Amino acid sequence: KTEVIIGAPALGKYKMYNVNKERSGIDAFFGTVIHEGKHVSQIALADQLVPTGIASSPWAHGWSWNVQHNHWEKGADGEWGEAGVDDDNNSIIDDAAAAPPFEPGYGDDLSLDHSVYPSWPKAWTLPSPNDCPHPIESAANNEADLLHNEHDKARFDWGNPGKNHKTIDFWDD
Repeated sequence: KTEVIIGAPALGKYKMYNVNKERSGIDAFFGTVIHEGKHVSQIALADQLVPTGIASSPWAHGWSWNVQHNHWEKGADGEWGEAGVDDDNNSIIDDAAAAPPFEPGYGDDLSLDHSVYPSWPKAWTLPSPNDCPHPIESAANNEADLLHNEHDKARFDWGNPGKNHKTIDFWDD
């Protein structure tokens, strides 16, 4: 959840998701580091929304970003699913099993997801601008745009290719 590996394609010239600021070379790399670092932060913050670390539960590894099976909290009846009912047919009433089928999400359980963007916590405000396929990417793009511009690191780029190699500020000469 905290390791980010960034490869050579991050050194090109591009806009992330074809929106916001264009960066190249070392500045594209730094923008990518900031963008991916925002995702690490988002993961840590989302994990605080669910009871992480419970080994035999859907929250054993925190908030799930790929599927919404664990984006629930118990409803007014205080039980998972419909109180007193084996909603997931696993022969255990009102449990929160670690693997599918899952009981959370039935009955009066309350969704933690945003109403329009699944996997985006409803407790969080939407990023502005929100112009990527999903708010998680918009928030990461916005962070990179706020903290880094094209040529911010150009004076440090003495590689070949690099922004100080032949032509100042041109990344691949």
